[in-house]
Amino acid sequence: MAVDVWAVLRSGGRAAIDLLEYSIVSVQLEPLFGCLAADYQIQPTARRALGLYDVFCAPGALGRIHAEASLPPRNLRLPQEIQRIRENVQLVEQYNATQPEVPMTVAIPAKYLFDAVIAAVTSDEHEVVRRIRETYDPALEPVENLPGGKMTAGQRMFVEQVWRPQLRPHLVQAGFPRVASIGG
Repeated sequence: MAVDVWAVLRSGGRAAIDLLEYSIVSVQLEPLFGCLAADYQIQPTARRALGLYDVFCAPGALGRIHAEASLPPRNLRLPQEIQRIRENVQLVEQYNATQPEVPMTVAIPAKYLFDAVIAAVTSDEHEVVRRIRETYDPALEPVENLPGGKMTAGQRMFVEQVWRPQLRPHLVQAGFPRVASIGG
């Protein structure tokens, strides 16, 4: 039974939360990225853009997704745009620290900033999403969907030492508060 990953996430509710939980415990973060990137497109902010990039797209990112053709080093457009956003945020923070009576606001980044990455991740040919589509059973709990019905040592280490203390707080601080309840 094939599951339409993106339809489940668009539908919301318990089914979407379970799929996102599975995405985290199985260390296949493409569905989580796709969901958060859709939120970003609705309400783009500099903090959200930096959060998505730092967690999912940057070289060496702990939650880096598999979309190599649209991410650095193969595609340099996204890191160049992110660098401009970082510079704008720093400039505004410096200005506001010296001129608090006339505060300046950070420019809103383009809502299409992550479109190429989203297109790569949501493609029917994307290996990770195809694997989830073919193996995920919405009738089971997220951990029950794992091979053998339990987390491996590596998956447990990711959740306990990477997701909970590092990635989840970073995403919440970046402006994705709903992430706080995902991933135990």
